[in-house]
Amino acid sequence: MKINCIIIENNPKYLNILQRYCYENDDLNWMGSYKNPLEAIDTINSFKTVLVFCNIGLLEEDPMKFTQHLKGNPMFVFRTKANASQTRIKGLKTIESIQDPITAQTVKNITKRALKILDFSALMETNIFPTDGTSLTSSKAIMVKYGHEAYQVSIDDITYIQGMQGALRIHMVNTPPVRTLMKITSLEEKLDTAKFVRIHPSYLVNITRITGIQKKKVKLNDIYLPVSDNFKPSLLDRIGQFE
Repeated sequence: MKINCIIIENNPKYLNILQRYCYENDDLNWMGSYKNPLEAIDTINSFKTVLVFCNIGLLEEDPMKFTQHLKGNPMFVFRTKANASQTRIKGLKTIESIQDPITAQTVKNITKRALKILDFSALMETNIFPTDGTSLTSSKAIMVKYGHEAYQVSIDDITYIQGMQGALRIHMVNTPPVRTLMKITSLEEKLDTAKFVRIHPSYLVNITRITGIQKKKVKLNDIYLPVSDNFKPSLLDRIGQFE
């Protein structure tokens, strides 16, 4: 994946340095350079520019003139003077501040960080994602996001998952349930079908935790969950395969 980037810089020395290093970086797609921040807005908004290298001095006087026109949430890398008191601008997502000397390695390190941020942001949008970078079907643990926090959950410890109008409650062994905003069908598609089975529009069960089956219920130790007629054949088929 390549990151679109632009440069906002009025100092010829740093402009030439950044242009060269951005152009030579295989992970960056340099979209242009500007001396005036306001002239860069159309490019940032139109081409989904993600990374902006910017001389912070060009925004210090009246940053609102610039920030009020921005769309999305691009990442900013501000060039500042040594020992500068201001290294970020309110309302802008600052991931780094840089000073002399600016090297090719400086730009490479920043690009790697930006790529990690983008990958993490994409994962967090799903609300549930593996802890080891694999798929949910092969991961041993998942991170479950709710609000601004994320919780690690061992897949083997999950007993059942309860759907509640666009939200999920994940029940586990010897641990309080964890809630996340996600539809049960979305999670069902991601989990290992050999281990988890849908038994009801509102319930997804870990087969290894089932201790008994009745006509319209499954038992998980002292918990009974309803089984819908539509899901019963797949439950019985899956239990047979598991045995």
